[in-house]
Amino acid sequence: SSLMFIGVALGSILSNILSEKFTKRNNLVFFMTFITIANLLVSFFESFFIFTFFRIFIGFGVGVMLPMIFGILTEYLPLKNRGLTLMSVWLFFGFGGLYVNLTMLYLMPNLEKEQLNNVIYVLTLPYAIFSSAYYFYIEEGPRKLILLGETEKAFSILERIQGQPLDEITKDKIIDEVKG
Repeated sequence: SSLMFIGVALGSILSNILSEKFTKRNNLVFFMTFITIANLLVSFFESFFIFTFFRIFIGFGVGVMLPMIFGILTEYLPLKNRGLTLMSVWLFFGFGGLYVNLTMLYLMPNLEKEQLNNVIYVLTLPYAIFSSAYYFYIEEGPRKLILLGETEKAFSILERIQGQPLDEITKDKIIDEVKG
């Protein structure tokens, strides 16, 4: 766990740099896929060195993703839904630890070392699901799209959030605020 948290700390530090260079969406898809593959590799090898090595990089990926997920969520969510949604994300983040413990209890009730790889293999499933969800369902935030010059796509997202079309004055004001 300590090695993973070192990776999380390093990933969090570099999260902003990576989001500016590659966009939040691309980083989320890349690092979730990377974490999925790294967990699969760890589940097939019984080497403590490989386990330790990959845990640092898995932690790095988690550290990069956490601030980006909140960045994207705060760009998408209307103010009235933002607090409840962000609290729900953290609630289910905590349930992730419960999922790990219940999986370990079911697959290795007597803490047999030989069963650890099976636990890691099963725990890879949520990462694969989220990796697919990020790829198919998460779009870059409207602010970043405006900065990249993709204003039509950004306004399409904002219109879906608002539930009605934006007039030209509002669009110009948004562009000025984002670029200012």
